[in-house]
Amino acid sequence: MNKNSFDVSGCTLYVALFPCNECAKVIIQAGIKTIIYASDTNKDRVSILASKKMLDLAGIEYRYIQNY
Repeated sequence: MNKNSFDVSGCTLYVALFPCNECAKVIIQAGIKTIIYASDTNKDRVSILASKKMLDLAGIEYRYIQNY
């Protein structure tokens, strides 16, 4: 995600895989409010569990999209 040239605060982010904890930090700092993801294949990894906890604490909504 390259947000250096545009304000993405309040935007929706569409991703293929659920973001890891390092990506979640950037998403939270950027002010993104919603994440739409197509796959959660790594859902049992510690980095994904940490990511979900951080996003929950930040009040960021995330939704799985089926049949895109």
